[in-house]
Amino acid sequence: MGSALEKLGQPVKRTRKGFTMSHQVYFDFRGYKGGKRVRDRLEKAGIIVDSGVRLGTNEVTRRGMKEREMKTVAEFIVEALTQRSHTVGQGVRRLLRAYRKTKFC
Repeated sequence: MGSALEKLGQPVKRTRKGFTMSHQVYFDFRGYKGGKRVRDRLEKAGIIVDSGVRLGTNEVTRRGMKEREMKTVAEFIVEALTQRSHTVGQGVRRLLRAYRKTKFC
């Protein structure tokens, strides 16, 4: 997801050593006037992040999402931050409906 966000023009913190295969991505929110604003916009779109705008992919991978879906989630994040978050929420809900069952614990 970190790589997809960077390709979409959204900087991610701590990428000097390359992108990891871990479940956490630290979003660089400096261009958005603070993390609270980013968090609120993403939450309106149905994308939940912590107070430091750390994105954890463990919940969606538990549902069976893989690299292709991470790209889609990254696109939703960028859309929520640059457009109307309520319209992005429809796409988020549609994606989650396709991945309702827990596949990994």
